[in-house]
Amino acid sequence: MAKTELLGKGDKLDKYRDHLLSNAALTPEQTEMLAKYRRANALLCNGYSRLRTITILTKECLVAHGYAYSLVRDTIELFGDITKSEKDGMRYIAYENFIRAAKLAQKQKDYNAMIRAQENAARIYDLYTVSEQVMNPQDFVKPTEIIFTTDAQVLIDHQKEETIDTDYQEADDEEGK
Repeated sequence: MAKTELLGKGDKLDKYRDHLLSNAALTPEQTEMLAKYRRANALLCNGYSRLRTITILTKECLVAHGYAYSLVRDTIELFGDITKSEKDGMRYIAYENFIRAAKLAQKQKDYNAMIRAQENAARIYDLYTVSEQVMNPQDFVKPTEIIFTTDAQVLIDHQKEETIDTDYQEADDEEGK
């Protein structure tokens, strides 16, 4: 496969990204380093905290504590932060459980529990806060002219001023042009 071309000066992880995306060749030292990155990622994916991962890496790879910190930081940059996706997944699971509880409460005709479960589900995704106002009601407020009179002719004259008579034939002819 073709090697990925860089537009500017790349960082030290670009060779590993290139290998992971297009199976580019790595030197034996780079292969060993990629194995360390993969081990750190596996530990993070298995639920170990960053600090616990650093401690394990210092013992397994026989590296200094500071080097293990940079190893974990580079791993997160290379493979992504698993904690964010884990949090999103847990949020979705909690939401689904509340919805399931609401349906069960509805079947049992426990409407108070159903409402509480639905409110909790809505709070998980922050559905109660208004993110932005789509329409401003003031944009639709149009000052109107109010005429107080007992003379019917004034009203008729006023309606004639605002009404524009259009012949349908003329409108069609103009659209056809």
